Amino acid sequence: MVRKMTPTQYNAWVRQENARRKRAVDAYNSDVRRLNAHNERVVADHNRKADAHNKRVVADHNRRVRQHNERLRREVARLNASTPVRQTTYHHSVSTLRQSFSQLEAAADASSWTGHGDLVDLGEAETANSVAALNALLGDPTTDPVKAEQVAALRSTVIGDELRSFDEDLDARWRGALFSLHPDNPDASRHFCTSARELLTSLLETVAPDADVLAADPNCARTPEGSVSRRARVRHCLDRRGGYEPALEEFIETDLDNVVSLFAEFNAGTHGNAGRFDLTRLTAIKLRVEGAIQFVSRIASPA
Repeated sequence: MVRKMTPTQYNAWVRQENARRKRAVDAYNSDVRRLNAHNERVVADHNRKADAHNKRVVADHNRRVRQHNERLRREVARLNASTPVRQTTYHHSVSTLRQSFSQLEAAADASSWTGHGDLVDLGEAETANSVAALNALLGDPTTDPVKAEQVAALRSTVIGDELRSFDEDLDARWRGALFSLHPDNPDASRHFCTSARELLTSLLETVAPDADVLAADPNCARTPEGSVSRRARVRHCLDRRGGYEPALEEFIETDLDNVVSLFAEFNAGTHGNAGRFDLTRLTAIKLRVEGAIQFVSRIASPA
């Protein structure tokens, strides 16, 4: 039933309805202002935390870079101070790697790489490790008695799940190679070098299988025997993680050649007594291989 109103009553109703609507609009606007203020606080808090996090990340990155730079300078200075310098095949390999890293740094500085900055940092660590290994080879062997805790440290590793994430067998083989390391074991270096070389080869074949490499590039580089080459596997990993960079591919190839050259140097049996290597030399080769494994693992992982 429609209620009849006088003009006075209608005008009063309109005023009341307008007041009610105004109160509703005012309440809505108040809620919107509160919500906006809350969102602004949330965004400001998020941005503050993000800025603090980014500053910590940048500071930590710069700290690691400074450490790598200082370590490389220290190892090179130690190498230059050694007299006389006994030239070896590995000595030439280290020089080549240092030159390759200089070219890698120059290429990274001149371009806008977005996916490989971490590999440049690791490349400097690889270069420092190679010079440290050469310094250990050129130094005089130690004859101090080896303590149990030193052997335990020699057989320990900073490699966590890097290998296990690709293949459980790779991790087991690395642990087995480490177990062979002992200064009193005349076969320690040969056993470790053989196992480590096979491990690095298997790691690359696992992270870049033939089928994947050939599917991505049927005309990829091959070995003289016709199989997929190491360089092709490296390029496949770089393409997958952020794009191909010639200077980086060349450094990785040179770095792996350097590790292989170190294996040859140790297996030549030109150091130590009756094939034995002291703690310093065994530690140097262990750290060199350990770093190379981490480097290859990072190459194979997303940027």
